[in-house]
Amino acid sequence: LPNIIEATVLTGKARGLHVFIPKIPLIPSDTPFHFKRLQFPVNLSFSITINKSQG
Repeated sequence: LPNIIEATVLTGKARGLHVFIPKIPLIPSDTPFHFKRLQFPVNLSFSITINKSQG
């Protein structure tokens, strides 16, 4: 389904649990006009630092 992400929890008490993450409607309130968009409630969960390789 294009409106659901199927995922597996990797850490914590629910480790190994299969979950479904649906798209949620977001209606911003800081604009002079109203609109609704669908977005998955996920964040970036990794990062890379390159400070030591710069010199």
